[in-house]
Amino acid sequence: MTVAVSILPEPQLAVLNNAYRKAVARKRLRFTLATAVFFAALVIAAIVAEVNLRTFFTHFGNFVSYFDRIVTLENGARVWKMAPGSRPTSANGSGAGANGFGCSARPF
Repeated sequence: MTVAVSILPEPQLAVLNNAYRKAVARKRLRFTLATAVFFAALVIAAIVAEVNLRTFFTHFGNFVSYFDRIVTLENGARVWKMAPGSRPTSANGSGAGANGFGCSARPF
């Protein structure tokens, strides 16, 4: 029975394995340096913007709920769960105008 996977000789395999390990090490080093630069820039931006970490973490729920309110429609549905072509309705069921923006004026 023949084997579909060819097995390389040990010296050739060692050279390829060494090259692979060096490539992975370079990639990890690059990622680590990029992460360090990102966090350094983040800290510098926080210092320049005079962010008070105590206040930020005390009111972190308000920060997160801001994004939640952006993606929630008036009827409580998420923006990405609307069917294509459907229009959002307001909480009282009156619906938006003909153009979907709360008024019945036609777009250009």
